[in-house]
Amino acid sequence: MGGKRLGAQSDRAMMPPSMTPSLLVLALWGCTPPVPDGDSGVPVDTNPCTLYADADEDGYGDPAVVTHTCDLSGFVDDASDCDDGDAEAFPGATEYCNQLDDDCDGAVDEGDPEDQVWHRDRDADGYGSDDDTLTGCEEPAGYTRAGGDCDDDDPDSFPGADEFCDGLDQDCDDTVDEEALDASTWYLDADGDDHGVADETTLSCDDPRGWAATTDDCDDSDDRRFPGNPELCDNVDNDCDATVDEAASDAPAWFLDSDGDGHGDPAEAEVACDAPPDHVDDATDCDDQDGTRYPDAPEQCDGDDEDCDSLVDEGVTETFYLDADADGYGVDTTTVEACTAPSDYVAEPGDCNDADGGIKPGASEGCDGVDEDCDTAIDEDPVDGDTFYGDSDGDGFGDALVSQIACELGSGWSATDDDCDDGDAAVNPDAAEVCDHTDQDCDSSVDEGATTTFYDDGDGDGHGDPAVSTQACSAPSGTVENSDDCDDGDATVNPDATEVCDTVDQDCDTAVDEGVTTTYYADLDADGYGDATSVVDACSLPASGYVADDTDCYDLNAAANTAQTAFFSTDRGDGSYDWTCDGLEEQELPDAATCAAGGTSGKTCEGDAGWESGVPACGDSATWVENCNGAVDLDGNCGGKTVTATQMCR
Repeated sequence: MGGKRLGAQSDRAMMPPSMTPSLLVLALWGCTPPVPDGDSGVPVDTNPCTLYADADEDGYGDPAVVTHTCDLSGFVDDASDCDDGDAEAFPGATEYCNQLDDDCDGAVDEGDPEDQVWHRDRDADGYGSDDDTLTGCEEPAGYTRAGGDCDDDDPDSFPGADEFCDGLDQDCDDTVDEEALDASTWYLDADGDDHGVADETTLSCDDPRGWAATTDDCDDSDDRRFPGNPELCDNVDNDCDATVDEAASDAPAWFLDSDGDGHGDPAEAEVACDAPPDHVDDATDCDDQDGTRYPDAPEQCDGDDEDCDSLVDEGVTETFYLDADADGYGVDTTTVEACTAPSDYVAEPGDCNDADGGIKPGASEGCDGVDEDCDTAIDEDPVDGDTFYGDSDGDGFGDALVSQIACELGSGWSATDDDCDDGDAAVNPDAAEVCDHTDQDCDSSVDEGATTTFYDDGDGDGHGDPAVSTQACSAPSGTVENSDDCDDGDATVNPDATEVCDTVDQDCDTAVDEGVTTTYYADLDADGYGDATSVVDACSLPASGYVADDTDCYDLNAAANTAQTAFFSTDRGDGSYDWTCDGLEEQELPDAATCAAGGTSGKTCEGDAGWESGVPACGDSATWVENCNGAVDLDGNCGGKTVTATQMCR
């Protein structure tokens, strides 16, 4: 209960004797003294702040000491402190048994003061039980102010009592036997082998972990070394007796190996960590004077036990067989085990007739119905037999790779070896070749004479290129069976194509533009009419000298053509006067004159104009009677007017 107020009420704060309360108040008033009231003469507070002295700094002020100076250190705005000289006396403080008014409520020690608890002390050790208490300002008999006694029936148990190694908590700190007066001394055991060293100690009632009761460890950093530890073969002084590996508990036994075969005599043993000279750790030798006799030694067929298994010549003897006919092979039913062959015995068994020296394994078979070679087969591979070849497919032809020598041809065999596929009866030298990529007739050629010629059809028009062909059983992609394409790079050119007038042979008949051209005729005289005897066939009209018309009858004179209507006095240039090309020479004046006397004789003439003396030929000149019809006959002969004229034709 440290700091608690005790005794009579403490003195108030002292003030100078020359300063009355009124003067003190005035002194603390600040720079502005109170102004007396005009009516009553009582000072009136005109200041904004009223603070009270807090000399004991408990947050409560003395109502007798006032200031109106704001924020003045040591003053507060509370005026309820009843003792400003005691920081533990203020409103709401804890009341104690001290004959003072601690909580400033005008009453002394009222209620249940905090320090009036008394603890029952049955064992009179000065400490009472916290579970048995009374309250009051006066101490009751058998009680004490001090609590915390953990065993109030034991005067040796109380806070601060000495601890002993007895399993009890004497000092009431909830810990047992710590720092006990009768604790034992323990020595550091760093390696945990229960043997310590005197360099570092501790006190404890019980054996603490990492500590030991002795100081006899010779190396506290190695748990293999301490007194009494069994000595081991580790080149370490395990038992701390200053000797290394003596009588080591794990020392092995070593056995004398006089013959140096790596195996020792079990009767000659020595225990030591390291092998003594001429000793080994093996004790299985059955004869330590013979280096060829030891376990696992190769057994020799000599009457001795080389491998030390108590057996003689086991596994190394040889089985010999009775050979009555002295052919080098014995019968399996009469044998003997020995290192060497007895008389009339041999090492080779298997004789099936030991009374006939010619019958034995490996003997040559003959076609005689006897098993000479003792393989239970009769006459197989006879020396006087024939060679036959396997005929698996039964086509009568054999496989050269499968043969046997036999006395006669058996089922599944053939006398020939020329079958090239003995797994297919359709393949043999007599088979007909079929186009299937297989050599049916075994002549080393495939599909010969059975293939079809196919031609490349590069343009896909269904017609092949005769220059590019292949032999195959069926048409490869991009080929056809015909070869009549004359241009396999153009699908529009093939025998089925329609000829087009373009100087290209579309239908592959070696003719170009046949049947699709137009006939044009020479027009040498450029009159627009062509000579039917001078032609050219073309897809379009030639640039010059030709026309589509063929009616010109003379192509050296532009005036001679079917459109001509004029008559000409001269021939057209070739002696012909057929200027209109109609095959005729039409005369302009084809008639003779017919003038004769008519009417009244001697008066007038009647008749047509015409030639006076016959019609002249084309181009010839003659006398032409112009007109006598109605003419006056002046001379009496009605001759009419005449002129010399030329016959014009067309």
